[in-house]
Amino acid sequence: MSERPPFAFDPGVQLERTALAWERTGMAVAAAGLLFVAHVPRHLMAVLVPLGAGFVIYGIGLLAWSARHYEDLHGRLPEGASVVHVGSVRVVGMATAVFAASALVLAVLSL
Repeated sequence: MSERPPFAFDPGVQLERTALAWERTGMAVAAAGLLFVAHVPRHLMAVLVPLGAGFVIYGIGLLAWSARHYEDLHGRLPEGASVVHVGSVRVVGMATAVFAASALVLAVLSL
């Protein structure tokens, strides 16, 4: 890992705000996965518990990725290089859509 600079090279602290947003997303995904697992009906446990557990693991992985990615950006951002990870945003968006659909199915089946 690289050393963090002693000053903020970005006056708006965009890098830190972005890193915090990724961390909040990872924590929210993991917490939602735990809640999902906690509310699965007994007759659907074999199908839906692995899905919820997968989201918990995904959220923890996203937290780890955001920490690593933050360190990587400190080298590229001052140089003016692009720091956008379009693929990461797509993966998070798709995972959110799958999780929302799964939660909707769970809510309907729990009625």
